[in-house]
Amino acid sequence: NMNNIERIEVVEGPLSAMYGTNAIAGVIYIITKQNQKNKVEGAAKFYYESNGTYNVDGNVGFKKKNHYISLNAGRYFFDGWNPTKDYDRDVLWNPKEQYFGGINYTYRTKKDWFHRFKTNYFQDKILNRYDPAGQLPIAFDDWYKTKRFDFTYATNGKIGKNLTLNSVNAYNFFNRIKNRYRKNLNTLESELVQDTDGEDNQDTTSLSQWMTRTALYWDNPEKILSVQGGIDINIENGKGGRF
Repeated sequence: NMNNIERIEVVEGPLSAMYGTNAIAGVIYIITKQNQKNKVEGAAKFYYESNGTYNVDGNVGFKKKNHYISLNAGRYFFDGWNPTKDYDRDVLWNPKEQYFGGINYTYRTKKDWFHRFKTNYFQDKILNRYDPAGQLPIAFDDWYKTKRFDFTYATNGKIGKNLTLNSVNAYNFFNRIKNRYRKNLNTLESELVQDTDGEDNQDTTSLSQWMTRTALYWDNPEKILSVQGGIDINIENGKGGRF
């Protein structure tokens, strides 16, 4: 949800020492809002396109002293698009519907320690329709249903004059279901298509990840030496037909 984004930063170059082996070429930061000027702020956005796009999203934030909490939610809908105006079930761009929302809580101590709890949920449905095959009024529909959930706790602050602690801890869950239906275009009734030896008509892919990344930085502006040390742990599990 772009209403909840404060800024986006691109850092080029290898950052593997900080972010692991996947950060060989650089890092893209998508930084959500962490504070606000007024006690209550909010925004809403409505978007329409003649090609069948209907989007609505919004966010609201509350601030009291060193506490800040924000909520965001939205729904995006696309009705599909085809380059020709003739009726065709098998369109070039498939219909898609998305729901999403999130909660962000930030607390800053008097000594400028930063604590942040964040959770997000995302749901996506895509419909891939095929044209009828043969003379019978039978066609196939593929539904792709995706759910994502993540939770993050991050903290940052100084320990003494020259020592800084930075810690990020998170859990992520991803689930994608594919269902193929056989649809009678006369009665509009649908039934699930069973798997065969040559084709997986039904498939579920699940991924989960636990991660923690904690680093300590020692930096003395009066000296030429700076030291960084930390720990990075990732535990990933997955199952599905693609693995």
